[in-house]
This record gives sequence, C-alpha cells and structure tokens, in this order.
Amino acid sequence: MSSEGILRAQKQAGSQRPRFYVPSQALAIAGPGAVYELTKEETRHALRVLRLREGHSLEVCDGAGRVQQARLGGLTHTNVAYVEATGAAQQVAWSGPKWELVAAVGGLKGTRDDWLVEKATELGAWSFQPLLTQRARTLGKQAARHQVKVVSVAEVSEDEGLEEAEDVAHVNQMARWRRLADAATKQSLRAHRLRILSPISMAAISIRLESAPVSFVAAAGAPPLLEVLQDMAPALKAASQAGGACVPLVVGPEGDFTGVELEALIGSGATPTAF
Repeated sequence: MSSEGILRAQKQAGSQRPRFYVPSQALAIAGPGAVYELTKEETRHALRVLRLREGHSLEVCDGAGRVQQARLGGLTHTNVAYVEATGAAQQVAWSGPKWELVAAVGGLKGTRDDWLVEKATELGAWSFQPLLTQRARTLGKQAARHQVKVVSVAEVSEDEGLEEAEDVAHVNQMARWRRLADAATKQSLRAHRLRILSPISMAAISIRLESAPVSFVAAAGAPPLLEVLQDMAPALKAASQAGGACVPLVVGPEGDFTGVELEALIGSGATPTAF
C-alpha cells in the first residue's frame, strides 16, 4: 500500500463511529427506530471513557456480523444508556478462511495468554481454544489463582460458546479472555467477535484435524510459515470460497509438543510450519 493509501485508511479509521454490542436476537429483527439498552459496562465506556453525549452517532453490533447505525439516547430508570437505531442492520460477510487458533497456554507466565487472545482478535482469528497437552495440563497460572474449574470437552461441546461453559465454571479464565476479546473486537472494528471455546484435549483436536480441509501445526525445524502458505495457497483459496471453512492452527506449549503428540497431529493431516 502506498503512503497515500495508508493516510486515507488512517483518516477513515479516525472518523469511524464508536461501536457497542447489543443482543444478536434483537439486532436481527429490528429496523430504524429500534431502541437498545447498553450494559452497565458499555454505559460506563460510552459516558465516562469516550465522553459521548445524547445524540452522538455510533454503531451497534451483535458480534455475529450484523452492524447498525444508531445514536445515543439518554439513561433508563436502571441508570444504563440506551441507543436508537437510525438505519437498517447490515450483514457483514466473513472474508477468507476461518482461522482457529488452538494453543497450549497453560505454561505461559504472567499475562502472556491475555496478550495472545488480544492479538488473535486483532489479527482476525475466527476462534481461540486452549489446548491441554502433556506439558500444559491446565489453563494457566491465572486460572489457578481464580480457582478455575477446567471445562472438559465431555462437559461442554467445543461448538458451544462461553455462555454454556459459565454454568460449570463461574468466574474463570475463559470469562476473562472473552472480555479481553470483546474489547479488542471493538477496538479493531471487527463485525464478528472472537469465539472463545472450551479447552480441548489432544485426542479431540486430532479428530478435528482429520476432517479439516487444511490445517497447520507449529513445529520447530519445519519450513517457515510464508513458504508453507505459498505452497498451500490453492487449499486456502478453496477454504475461503467455501463460505469461510475453518482452518485450525495448532500451537504447542513452552517446551513444545512431545514427539508422540507432534506425530499424532501431523498424522491427522496438519501441515508443520515454523513461525
């Protein structure tokens, strides 16, 4: 992109209306004139952080690809802000393959797992899912501090979102990741929120890889990512044209996968790459 193109993109981003979330069921059926209540957290962000005032133009989004122009109203009797739609909801299609980041974050120190979730969101990943391996058996140290109960794939289907996981794992690391992902989603103006999936075992991810049209696994000593992506360009193009087929990208823990684990992943169809 030329410098002029970059400047135009920056100017457009600078004039972008602030975005807030509303329930997908409401946004799917409502047209101009619809009224939505913001959550207490979104109200605080609108009034105290962004310092928006009544009548300010904004956008509402449901995280499932629907975006609607609106303006800020006043406060309800419960002291939360409400917004009024000024246009019809627009459906934003997903572009490209749906990258599924499956990473063993249990051994990460500090808040590196939080950073990973934020960057995965900003870079356009479709979903994030913690992987339980021989060297990463938990969600991480933060989860342990918050007394997190790890949700197994037997308890919560990996196709289900955080809402289904919360009834068995109250205030936990997955809830924190989702809050961070939602904030990064709005910051990067994504129309589709990053899906936070329940932890998955090595056996379960191996089964998923067998049915994926294309998948990758991070492995030391493998060809670099750019080279692998060039070789896999036809498969990725086909995945993009198939309505955004899911493309798993599996990353191991600190210390990497064991030899047996790596062989299982490659044997299930994952293409090894280094990055």
